[in-house]
Amino acid sequence: MSVEYLLEQKESVGVLFIGLLFGNLICFSGYRFVYILLSASGFFIGLTSAILVLSAIPNLSTEWIIAIAVVFGIIGSGISIFLLKSGIFILGIIGGVSLSIILKPVITNPLAVILFGILGGVSALIVEKPVIIFTTASLGGILIFWSVLHIIELLNWVKITSDFDPTYFHLISGLAWFGLTILGSAIQFRSAYSR
Repeated sequence: MSVEYLLEQKESVGVLFIGLLFGNLICFSGYRFVYILLSASGFFIGLTSAILVLSAIPNLSTEWIIAIAVVFGIIGSGISIFLLKSGIFILGIIGGVSLSIILKPVITNPLAVILFGILGGVSALIVEKPVIIFTTASLGGILIFWSVLHIIELLNWVKITSDFDPTYFHLISGLAWFGLTILGSAIQFRSAYSR
């Protein structure tokens, strides 16, 4: 496939390039944008929680579920901004869960994901700056990797099918994500502590 084919896929390519852009921004400069990230985390948690609860109510239309969920998302965003420590705790949980996913080939117990999330949240409260830097680098790294992988798949350079051996794919994915996390963390630490 050629670049022309890629450009014809307007909807998906636009999302992938926006993901690549935001992934780079978050991975390499995330600490500078922590309030925006906190707001987005609070919005996402409020929105998804409301959708999960409201979708269990019978006879409630999809439009009402979405409208109410957006209101709860805005409330969650406000709570995360005004309660900075709880937002830092949420980012720590996300960072802990991200770390457990990176270590997935080694860690097979699902309770370990919860434990890593809780440890991430508690450690975020103890040492805020390093945890924020690691979390943003980790989230940005996975967004970069996901975007690049799907662009490569659109170009048919890699075809992931049921015949594809997932062992090597998971290993390469984990290493790429880990590498981007370390690189993003190093760049953010250098920037944050050089002032």
